[in-house]
Order: sequence, then structure tokens, then C-alpha cells
Amino acid sequence: MAPIPWGKFPTVAEHQLAHRWLQFTANIGRAPNTIDAYGRAVEDHLQFCAAEDTDPLLARADIVAAWIRNMLDRPRTVSHTSKGSRQGETGLANATIQQRLVAVRSFYEYLVKTACANRTRSAGGRPDAAADDPVRAWYGTSSKPRGSPTRKSGNGS
Repeated sequence: MAPIPWGKFPTVAEHQLAHRWLQFTANIGRAPNTIDAYGRAVEDHLQFCAAEDTDPLLARADIVAAWIRNMLDRPRTVSHTSKGSRQGETGLANATIQQRLVAVRSFYEYLVKTACANRTRSAGGRPDAAADDPVRAWYGTSSKPRGSPTRKSGNGS
């Protein structure tokens, strides 16, 4: 398993599904900086949900919107006063907010795909054919080299 500095993300570490998602993300080869950014993003989201007394597994669009508003309204923690500094302004940088949204979207997509796969398996079925190719199953792309045949073609077909 890929190493993760769990001490940086205590809420993620304690939340079973968030823990599994971040470990999955690391195990599929995401860069350490990506794991760090995604861990911080989901840590922030889980802490916001806790402050709002909302189960993150039941969070709806209004909670996500409130979290976005919270990120837009936070006091800046930038302490430098170099030219172009936005000291005194509020809110996280737009790029930071977008990055956090991508990470949280990834977390919720993981939850949905895990739940669908588990529901299909528990019903005695088989998840879609993409289960044979884990990259395709999670990201909609194939791990096979481009141009590799998916089936043999006959002479007259």
C-alpha cells in the first residue's frame, strides 16, 4: 500500500470510507502532492459537515453550497505583503476552491461506485464488464494500449 501521512488528515483517517478512498487514490498511483491536496480537501469538507451536524454520506447540494460559501468567506491566512498580495481580502483562492471541489467530487464518485458495485454483487449479479479492467471501471478509460483489439473480426462481418 502507498504510504499516506494520516496525521495530516485525522478526520479522514477516522472516517472509514474517506480513509478507504484516500488509500485507493494513493494506491492507483496519484502523486504525493495530489494525495496531500485531496486529503486536505476532504478533511476540510468532513470537518465542515461535522460543524453543520450533517452526516457527509447524506450531504445534499445545499450543504456543498454552504461549504463553498464558507470557503469564499474565510479570512485569508496569507501573511506576506508582497506586490500583488491579497492580504485583507477574504476567501480561499478560486484555484484552491476548485481543487477542493474536484477532490470532494472524486470522494463522492468513489462512494457511489462502491455502493453500486456492492449492491450489484449482493444481488448475485456482476458489475458491468468494466470490472475486468479496474482503470476503466473507475475512470471510464481502458488501461489497454490504444488500438488493441477488443474482439476478433471474422472474414464476412
